[in-house]
Amino acid sequence: NVYVDISCDVCPFRFIEWIVGQIGAGRILFGSDMNWNEPRTIIGRILDADISLEEKRLILGENARRLFRLGE
Repeated sequence: NVYVDISCDVCPFRFIEWIVGQIGAGRILFGSDMNWNEPRTIIGRILDADISLEEKRLILGENARRLFRLGE
């Protein structure tokens, strides 16, 4: 029952692909460190990542919806 979020000050090149490969997209939550970092940066990293559209959908909201039981 462990999830990670991808908010970070410095997001290395291909980090999204690496972390998806390590733990799977179903355990990754979108995070931005809002107020300290511009959220468009990490959103762009996710959207540009070489992962499937389904994996992007999971990371950008579906995992949080399921974890926090939103919209049930």
